[in-house]
Amino acid sequence: MNENKESNGKKEMCRERKLAILYYCISAVSYICSVMFFVQRNAGLGALWLCIGSTNLCLGSTWINKARTKETDEKK
Repeated sequence: MNENKESNGKKEMCRERKLAILYYCISAVSYICSVMFFVQRNAGLGALWLCIGSTNLCLGSTWINKARTKETDEKK
């Protein structure tokens, strides 16, 4: 029974790390789109994609912090 809880915890941490990496990748793509729009002289859409990229970056860091706090809680 205890082993199932540990394996579920590890799967959950792995899932959270994968989500964080996904958010970071989406953020990078959004920043690239933002630069492309700024180069095309479309500042409105460039600013929009810049905000979307920043939001995804914040979400990724939140998921990483959540995974780290779960790791430290499990060690205690």
